[in-house]
Amino acid sequence: THEHAQILQIYDRATVNHSRIVHQVQLYGDATITLAFIEHRAEVFDFALIEGNKDNNVWICDCAKVYGHARVIAGTEEDAIPTLRYSSQVAEHALIEGNCVLKHHVLVGGHAEVRGGPILLDDRVLIEGHACIQGEILIEHQVEISGRAAVIAFDGNTIHLRGPKVINGEDRITRTPLVGSL
Repeated sequence: THEHAQILQIYDRATVNHSRIVHQVQLYGDATITLAFIEHRAEVFDFALIEGNKDNNVWICDCAKVYGHARVIAGTEEDAIPTLRYSSQVAEHALIEGNCVLKHHVLVGGHAEVRGGPILLDDRVLIEGHACIQGEILIEHQVEISGRAAVIAFDGNTIHLRGPKVINGEDRITRTPLVGSL
């Protein structure tokens, strides 16, 4: 960047391999980044792992953050590119893998696993605990998923959850709920 007050920063023991890092990004702590494209004030720190592969990279931009021991990993299928945008955050021991897009005010934390997909999380979505999200899924507008809850789409089906909703405990969702049933 041309602005001296907003420079790209890679420091501490952060490691970057075969990646494009641009526009005021901050990478620090013991973060490891491989085969990724990170831009526009995104931050990756602590012991976070960002891992693309020969088929797909990982894209993190627009003030998104990955930290703690979180992992964001590209899949090997076509378009299995994890994308974190806007104010999305992946924290603690969470895992994002494959074709997953996280957008506005999304936080995935705890030991939650999100495996796409495609998966789209948008507009105040919180996924934490040991929650599992897997398959072709759209979750939007004030949805909280926690505990050991699972939202899993099977056999090419699509699940759409729109809030406000709280899904927790041992709840298991395998199809789009009827209006008013949650």
